[in-house]
Amino acid sequence: KPPEIEQNRIYISRQKATSRRVLNETLLEPLLNEYGFQVLICEQLSLAEQIRLFSNTEAIVGPHGAGLANIMYPQHKISIGEICCPPTVPCYLVIARQLGHSFSRLQADPVGDNKIGDMSLTSEKLKSWLKTL
Repeated sequence: KPPEIEQNRIYISRQKATSRRVLNETLLEPLLNEYGFQVLICEQLSLAEQIRLFSNTEAIVGPHGAGLANIMYPQHKISIGEICCPPTVPCYLVIARQLGHSFSRLQADPVGDNKIGDMSLTSEKLKSWLKTL
């Protein structure tokens, strides 16, 4: 059965990916939930499910990656938050601006071999950023 959105904010997890993961993500989930974000793993959803879920949201947050392409589905203005480690191509910033969405980027701390792009965030840094979305 396809998942239902319990909240109208989505956090896109890259836990199934091989790069650009937020390695301490499970520790941050309670804070994300506190701010109304439901954690989704896009690889577990069909395209139709992704379109349905993302088209009804008010905010999408997640690490830089293909899951953020779902910002194109809402037909209304939303807030987009991208978590990344430099250097990062500004493709989601450009898409968000073209669609009229608000966009914010949070610079995470690199973890290990930065060629992979894995990262971590402190809960304080994430909380401060989420307040601004």
